[in-house]
Amino acid sequence: MMFYKTTGNQPDDKEVTLWAGSQAEASKNRVSLKGIKCTNVGTDSIDVPTNKVDLLAWLNKVCV
Repeated sequence: MMFYKTTGNQPDDKEVTLWAGSQAEASKNRVSLKGIKCTNVGTDSIDVPTNKVDLLAWLNKVCV
Protein backbone atom coordinates (compact mmCIF):
# COMPACT_ATOMS: atom_id res chain seq x y z
CA MET A 1 0.00 0.00 0.00
CA MET A 2 1.40 3.42 -0.92
CA PHE A 3 1.40 6.36 1.45
CA TYR A 4 2.86 9.77 0.81
CA LYS A 5 4.89 11.57 3.47
CA THR A 6 5.13 15.35 2.99
CA THR A 7 7.61 17.27 5.12
CA GLY A 8 8.63 20.87 5.47
CA ASN A 9 10.51 23.14 7.87
CA GLN A 10 8.67 25.94 9.66
CA PRO A 11 10.37 29.33 10.05
CA ASP A 12 11.37 28.34 13.63
CA ASP A 13 13.13 25.24 12.18
CA LYS A 14 10.55 22.75 13.49
CA GLU A 15 9.83 19.97 11.00
CA VAL A 16 6.22 19.33 10.01
CA THR A 17 5.15 15.94 8.63
CA LEU A 18 1.82 15.21 6.96
CA TRP A 19 0.72 11.80 5.66
CA ALA A 20 -1.60 11.16 2.72
CA GLY A 21 -3.16 8.15 1.06
CA SER A 22 -3.11 9.54 -2.47
CA GLN A 23 -0.97 11.78 -4.65
CA ALA A 24 -3.82 14.30 -4.82
CA GLU A 25 -3.89 14.57 -1.02
CA ALA A 26 -0.09 14.86 -0.95
CA SER A 27 -0.31 17.76 -3.41
CA LYS A 28 -2.81 19.52 -1.13
CA ASN A 29 -0.46 18.91 1.81
CA ARG A 30 2.42 20.56 -0.07
CA VAL A 31 0.25 23.59 -0.80
CA SER A 32 -0.79 23.75 2.87
CA LEU A 33 2.79 23.64 4.10
CA LYS A 34 3.87 26.32 1.66
CA GLY A 35 0.89 28.39 2.84
CA ILE A 36 2.27 28.42 6.38
CA LYS A 37 5.69 29.51 5.06
CA CYS A 38 7.45 26.14 5.35
CA THR A 39 10.69 25.69 3.43
CA ASN A 40 12.23 22.52 1.96
CA VAL A 41 8.76 21.10 1.26
CA GLY A 42 8.83 17.70 -0.39
CA THR A 43 6.96 14.43 -0.66
CA ASP A 44 8.30 10.89 -0.46
CA SER A 45 6.31 7.83 -1.48
CA ILE A 46 6.39 5.11 1.16
CA ASP A 47 5.46 1.51 0.42
CA VAL A 48 3.75 0.33 3.61
CA PRO A 49 3.46 -3.44 4.08
CA THR A 50 -0.04 -4.85 4.42
CA ASN A 51 0.53 -8.16 6.17
CA LYS A 52 0.30 -8.05 9.96
CA VAL A 53 3.87 -9.06 10.89
CA ASP A 54 5.59 -6.69 8.45
CA LEU A 55 3.16 -3.86 9.21
CA LEU A 56 3.83 -4.10 12.94
CA ALA A 57 7.59 -4.12 12.32
CA TRP A 58 7.27 -1.07 10.04
CA LEU A 59 5.10 0.81 12.58
CA ASN A 60 7.57 0.09 15.38
CA LYS A 61 10.41 1.37 13.24
CA VAL A 62 8.62 4.55 12.10
CA CYS A 63 6.85 5.49 15.35
CA VAL A 64 9.79 5.16 17.71
